[in-house]
Amino acid sequence: MNLCLPSRHCMSEERIKRKELYKTLGKIKAKDWLQVAKNLNLLITSPSGGTSHCYSIRVPSIPIENINGLIITVYEGMSNQVNQKTFKRFLKFGFTEDQVWKALEMLK
Repeated sequence: MNLCLPSRHCMSEERIKRKELYKTLGKIKAKDWLQVAKNLNLLITSPSGGTSHCYSIRVPSIPIENINGLIITVYEGMSNQVNQKTFKRFLKFGFTEDQVWKALEMLK
């Protein structure tokens, strides 16, 4: 896997090619993003205390204490706009659009 930290040198193309799928991201739930993380072999963490229902998706090769390894934090009730930003975060970390769609099981 060729993961990289977001930078101008490594940023994926911001233009979304599969716009029909992109428009349906409002239906995605936190559990779907967690499945994406599992399918892409990413690390999922959650706060150790309290009853928080948020999860952080991270690059597994970067220590948890290093904020640079954080891809995104997901939670229940994310809006369509937040889901679209979440999708783009995966692109910024070096995943292709099709990799993310396949991990969401929206593309075969």
